[in-house]
Amino acid sequence: MNHRYIYQLVTGCLLASVTFFSACKKKSDFVGIDNYITSFSLKKGSTTFMAAITDSSIIINAPEGFSLDSATATVKLSEHASIYPNPSAIISWNEESQFVVNAYDGARKIYRYTIQRKGISVDNDVVLATQADVDAFAAQGATEIAGNLIIGAMTGTDSITNLNGLYKLKKIGYSLIVYPTFSG
Repeated sequence: MNHRYIYQLVTGCLLASVTFFSACKKKSDFVGIDNYITSFSLKKGSTTFMAAITDSSIIINAPEGFSLDSATATVKLSEHASIYPNPSAIISWNEESQFVVNAYDGARKIYRYTIQRKGISVDNDVVLATQADVDAFAAQGATEIAGNLIIGAMTGTDSITNLNGLYKLKKIGYSLIVYPTFSG
């Protein structure tokens, strides 16, 4: 056989196979128009706060007095979307801010991040008979008591030396009762 004929045959077969395989290539259905935040949470220590996400708002509900500074954010976005600024670079979560989410096709959506502070409520009466009781109550971080607040013991000598642990308390549902044994 002629070398030229073999060369033309091989070249023709290669061209036909390239044309065939490129015609079989599946076209992607991905358009990339979604620019949504699908979930958002902040974690500080062992506490995780899940955000309520509405049309263009990210709302974190946190207790009064709880600092979210240095919390770690976990954010999930639509496929191939990107977010600016990067939540992992943010340290101060106690302030309102905005995020821009860009879809794969370049469409932008702006989300407003806010915090709603809520009081920590104790549903029953609270009896603080000793300094240890005051300190334990302070550790709860409660801001409201639905029932009565009773300070001191009915009889005996008082062991409460200070009430600084009650500084977060803003509301008592019923009565403040201070027994006469309280000497503060």
